[in-house]
Amino acid sequence: MRIVSAMIIALLTTIGCGDSLDTSTPEGTVHTIRDALLSKRLDAIYPHLSRKTRSMVAEVHLLLQEQNNAVSTVYPPEHRFGARGAYPAGALSAKTPQALMATLIKDRAEKLKLGPGLSFGLTARGSATVLDTSATVATQSGETIHLNLEDGHWRVTIWEPPVAQVLERVQANHAILKSNLKAIKSHTPSSK
Repeated sequence: MRIVSAMIIALLTTIGCGDSLDTSTPEGTVHTIRDALLSKRLDAIYPHLSRKTRSMVAEVHLLLQEQNNAVSTVYPPEHRFGARGAYPAGALSAKTPQALMATLIKDRAEKLKLGPGLSFGLTARGSATVLDTSATVATQSGETIHLNLEDGHWRVTIWEPPVAQVLERVQANHAILKSNLKAIKSHTPSSK
């Protein structure tokens, strides 16, 4: 009887109540993102990104829409394929910033080995360290995730540097596009 009781107690303490998914806590936000990754719902990550990250993604999305439109309507047909090849698959056709963010992280997310190891590794280890509107969450894998408190919810800043790099590249492509459009227009016979 003692063995059965000990096994039941061990099982109950292992199962527990689950991890917090309350995004008004830093740990809950980390666990919500972990669960979105594990279930391959990449678009569910977007609402948990910092305001700065979402703003940069929205700017990238707008520039890509403008670039795609210009390539589709002004570039000679023989140059369209090459012009579109400068972008990750799906980036130009993303209908929303949220869909664009999912597209941008898709390749890396698909390479993750999903399962209990990743689930455990992206689980908060202990309580978050909070200082005013900033927090850090240490994960079981030893990573530190930084978050900002925005509108009563904690938002991750982890994607700010890579999204900033994407924005710089898209802005550079936009400058090249403008130059190319001028060149195309100067070589196009004007209608009289």
